[in-house]
Amino acid sequence: MGIKITVTTPGADKINRLLRNITPALNRRIWDRGLTQIVLAMQTAVTTSGKHIVHGRGDAPPLPNVLTSRHGGSGLVGSITPDYTKLPRSASIGSDLIYAGVHEDSKRAYLLPTYIDLERAGTFANIMIGVIQEEINRA
Repeated sequence: MGIKITVTTPGADKINRLLRNITPALNRRIWDRGLTQIVLAMQTAVTTSGKHIVHGRGDAPPLPNVLTSRHGGSGLVGSITPDYTKLPRSASIGSDLIYAGVHEDSKRAYLLPTYIDLERAGTFANIMIGVIQEEINRA
């Protein structure tokens, strides 16, 4: 079985204040856009930052405490994809590869540490707040 991270309501307090008086249609548009942008930010960070997945190791042996990409994105890294089928309530990112969960549940985790990094940096809340402000101004 693979592994997925599901994003629901980041930065809830400020976001809920901004969403207090909007229509259901606008609410859906905000969550569709916001969660899509959040998952794309997560996908970009997990596959390209080099912090939780080290790239370009060629035939070198795997590192003990970080996931290594030795195949130029054709293996696990290339299988990390978004799932938007549950928008506007949630969106997921992960891999369906059998061994993806094994890495995530070990010292070589890559999804959850990336999620934590972005959440601590305020990335998810900032994305949602930006989308809300854009959509409210557009309405």
